[in-house]
Amino acid sequence: MWVLNTTGQIKINEACSSNQTIILDEDQDSRDWIELYNSSNATINLAGLYLTDDKKDTTKWQFQSGSIPANGFHLVFASGKNRPLVNPAHTSFKLSQDGERIFLFDSNKNLLDSLTIPFVSTDLSFGNTVDGGLTRGFFTSPTPNTTNNGSVASTHIIAFRPTFSVPSSVYKTSFEMEIQSLDEDASIYYTLDGSEPNEESPLYSQPLEISQSTIITAKAYKAGLLPSRISIANYIFLENQTLPVVCLSTNPGYFFDSDTGIYVLGPNAEEEFPYYGANFWSDTEIPVNVQWIDIYGQLGFDQRLGVRIHGGSVSRTRPMRSLRLLADDEYGKGEIDYSLFSTKIQPSNKRFILRNSGSDYLKTMFRDGFIHNTLISHGLHVDAVCYNPVEVYLNSEFWGIHNAREKVDRYYIQSNFGVDDDNLDMLEEQDQIMEGDFIAFNAMEAQVLALDLSEESNFEIADSLFDMLNLADYFIAQTYINNLDWPYNNLKYWRERVIGAKWRYIIFDLDATLGGVSFAPVELNSLERALGSFGDDNRHIVIFRKFLENTNYRQYFINRYCDLMNTAFSAKEFSEVADRAAERIENVIPRHFNRWSPELNDWEYQVQIVKDYIQERPPFAVNQLQEFFELETQANIELNV
Repeated sequence: MWVLNTTGQIKINEACSSNQTIILDEDQDSRDWIELYNSSNATINLAGLYLTDDKKDTTKWQFQSGSIPANGFHLVFASGKNRPLVNPAHTSFKLSQDGERIFLFDSNKNLLDSLTIPFVSTDLSFGNTVDGGLTRGFFTSPTPNTTNNGSVASTHIIAFRPTFSVPSSVYKTSFEMEIQSLDEDASIYYTLDGSEPNEESPLYSQPLEISQSTIITAKAYKAGLLPSRISIANYIFLENQTLPVVCLSTNPGYFFDSDTGIYVLGPNAEEEFPYYGANFWSDTEIPVNVQWIDIYGQLGFDQRLGVRIHGGSVSRTRPMRSLRLLADDEYGKGEIDYSLFSTKIQPSNKRFILRNSGSDYLKTMFRDGFIHNTLISHGLHVDAVCYNPVEVYLNSEFWGIHNAREKVDRYYIQSNFGVDDDNLDMLEEQDQIMEGDFIAFNAMEAQVLALDLSEESNFEIADSLFDMLNLADYFIAQTYINNLDWPYNNLKYWRERVIGAKWRYIIFDLDATLGGVSFAPVELNSLERALGSFGDDNRHIVIFRKFLENTNYRQYFINRYCDLMNTAFSAKEFSEVADRAAERIENVIPRHFNRWSPELNDWEYQVQIVKDYIQERPPFAVNQLQEFFELETQANIELNV
């Protein structure tokens, strides 16, 4: 017999936020888990109740079935797999090892119970020392799905993390720094190379003199307690800081071990470019601690993330490689609660890229980024990618200028448009799937191509399927800046899986534009190239040509092209944005080239190529627009605003 009025007697009894060996799920994965306890004398139905790790999102995950027997237990995997119908069920969220709050709500969103979990070492758990009780502690021998009664629990089982007397920041003069622990008689060990200390590392005994860029990793040991979590301090010495400083710290072997390091060729690399089989071609992910120090010397965030090598053949084979940083609960926290970019309001980020500028590597180092900032600041109807240049240090060694960028994936859509990242189709090129499938795109494409869009009623149908404002600005931007690495490459597009949602295109990877490659001169006619016979085999070109069959839309496209040539892409405004981008990094450029290739430092010449291209491009673009659409005359107008 179900007893529904006793749900208030369900307690969150125990939880594990870093399970490796305690228990496996049906996929033989070690996942975080939550244990519920029924303190009543009757079986309770769980269907309709909610579990969440966000009190503001009370309905984050709902039980679809299951029950707890009288005075019994029920296990749930907090895996992110979202499997409500299996037993044990899986939630849509994971637990953060750094600390987490779990809430249980009834079907009417009334709070039944909550549990605040501190940092918990791997394979320990935290919960009620007596089933359903109020006293809580750590369990060295977790008890999933069984009683906590009689288990040994402690409120202080892990040594406190060491603290530093001087915070991570940028400094100009030397100083002394002390390392301290709240545990009396604790021994503190430290390293200076990014590796995790152990009891064979140097033992801290007196203040350390810091006179150059240094990373210190410290760990406390005390008899009767587990070793503490590591603490990290980065001290960067600069005469003049002009960019945010991003400090990466990790075991050096993770990056540079000759056999397994993700940054090296490794034993299986092919001899010819692009060295397939090299370690830097794998998607191996390693842990790294990241400290972001803003331009005022303040620590923006300090967080453990995952890192992989990022990019295609051009990016991965550069001596300075691009890096993909990923927040995940398995590293302690599922998001970075810090706004990395000033061009968009994004209080948190799931992933970001430290990009080496791809084809623009050791050229301007800002070509792609400043174009995206132009598109964003002028409010174009394109899905562009935020850009912020930073100085990177790897285990306190200067690692050059990297471009902090948004990662174009499902989390990009979630962050920029508020779309459920599990409810979208995200596709690339002609036939590649990132998320979802091609079913909707194929159907909508066929529907558009079958319509006579010269008829306004038919055009309205097409406009309900593809975002016509996005299409126009996307094609204008790509053809104006002469992007030859498109449209048969670098194509991504998406749509939310809801009725009425339209397809939109994302613009990215613009390194080869504005003179970035010699075979795309300023007089190149990318409009004719894209919309002419070259695009016959490209389904996206064919769709856009179909839209241009409509007279009103064709006129809109032409007028919009002219509008943008006179505003965002005008020689004056575009040049000013380029100048500001160059000024942001010019003080760091000498150190950057000295680090990687001093003999290739022709940065000022490369910047001038961009500026000359911007100045010379407008008349060619106007004439090409006129010729392609067979417009008879041009007219200059003045507006008094």
